[in-house]
Amino acid sequence: MSRPFCPQCECRWQISKVTVIVTYLTITGNTVLDDEHNLDIIKTADWQIGMVVVGLVVVEGTPEDVAQVAESYTGKYLRRVPGMA
Repeated sequence: MSRPFCPQCECRWQISKVTVIVTYLTITGNTVLDDEHNLDIIKTADWQIGMVVVGLVVVEGTPEDVAQVAESYTGKYLRRVPGMA
């Protein structure tokens, strides 16, 4: 998925559109693969692959699974999202 919004301003209305689309795709049985850094989009994914800087996979699973892994940079931020930790 390419960036659907300006990375400098992260326009909220565009993020909410992407979140609705990702949610729809996942609840209808599809898998969405993205390289994203926006928590609103990350938390709607059905599966995550968490890597560290050197390219090692440290976790695979749902956003809730990723939130439980201390070595995951994404997990660090997901733990701040209500209902993830």
